[in-house]
Amino acid sequence: MQTTSRKCPNCGTWNTDTDHCESCDHLLNYQVKLVQEQEQREQDWREREKDKMDLYLARFRNSRYWPVKVVYYILYSVWFLLFTIVSFLAFVVLSHPG
Repeated sequence: MQTTSRKCPNCGTWNTDTDHCESCDHLLNYQVKLVQEQEQREQDWREREKDKMDLYLARFRNSRYWPVKVVYYILYSVWFLLFTIVSFLAFVVLSHPG
């Protein structure tokens, strides 16, 4: 098994297989911080207050009546197709030189 030694940029102490410095508790492994920040962003996203449009769309998507679901998926498909066409046209116009 390989051990990892890191020198603390704060106090200069060498630490083995730890995420924090043993003498000053400074963060040594920044991947731990990145994972914690990502988890915090995901939790904030789940806990955010949803606007009315999101609630209406969720209600239509999860309706127990199949005609409502069919209308939802047809309108969603039309919106997606329109967005795709507009995006492609924007790409063509912006990538054309001069």
